[in-house]
Amino acid sequence: MYRRPIVSLIGNGDEITLDGVGSEFTLKPGMTGTGTAPREITFSELAGGGSMVRHRRNTNMDIMIPVDVFHGHGEDSYAKLEDSRRRLEHICTDQVEIRLQTKDGYRSAFGYLKDGLEGDFAKNVVNRYRMNLAPTFVCNDTWWYGEEHVLIQKVDAARKPFLTSFGGTATIPFFPVVLASSTVDGAYQLDIKGDAPAWPIWEVIGPGEDLLIENIDTGERVFIEGEFGEKVTIDTKLGDIYSDSFTRGELWDRVSRDSDLFPLTPRLNQIKITMVNARPDSEVRLKYRETWRAGH
Repeated sequence: MYRRPIVSLIGNGDEITLDGVGSEFTLKPGMTGTGTAPREITFSELAGGGSMVRHRRNTNMDIMIPVDVFHGHGEDSYAKLEDSRRRLEHICTDQVEIRLQTKDGYRSAFGYLKDGLEGDFAKNVVNRYRMNLAPTFVCNDTWWYGEEHVLIQKVDAARKPFLTSFGGTATIPFFPVVLASSTVDGAYQLDIKGDAPAWPIWEVIGPGEDLLIENIDTGERVFIEGEFGEKVTIDTKLGDIYSDSFTRGELWDRVSRDSDLFPLTPRLNQIKITMVNARPDSEVRLKYRETWRAGH
């Protein structure tokens, strides 16, 4: 049986949901662009005939969302239609999150309004109660992203008496507070779904020093020397490490030469986190969104 998609448009601090059940904003049939991104492929001709592939890449996605706006049959319906269009225009001022609900949650693409809201207000009005719009968004990031997962890791509570009585240095393992899966041999098992690697954001909150984040299977690691006072963010997608006080790359001087801001690949990942002189209030947060080729 056909199931009408539920789509949300999120931007500029506001959100509207096109739920298909006759509310103010309703998704009409005909939405396009929610599958895989278009592909650009270039070839070189061979002297003996045929050709060879030289280059392949995804190109920008255009997502068109037909919207029906309806405001009953009241005397003020026409004015409400104007307000609804202004609200949609406000959402589309800058980058817009286009969120599609799925059986497992939702997937999101991020784009900018290309067309569909320009021109005179009256041309989109069907009658004084209804207006049809078809905004099209261009997405330069050609992937879809699942819900954000947040995993908080702290020092193992069972070791707290040892920590509070300790006067020297010690390398302390971190363990998940909210377990995404089991912990084995000091590393937790993180099962990543999706069609492509997920690029995590690590947030490190001291006290502590000499942080090591390591992928046990691949040997990839991030090692940051020195003390952690304020929160330090390691953004692997942006390829940057920063804090509120150090925003211009100064923290890279503390990163070891063999460090790699590694992604989480779609499989079981064994991740180990340790820090010297960590305390029970020390914390490492992992944030990531699984990556998909299509929105469904």
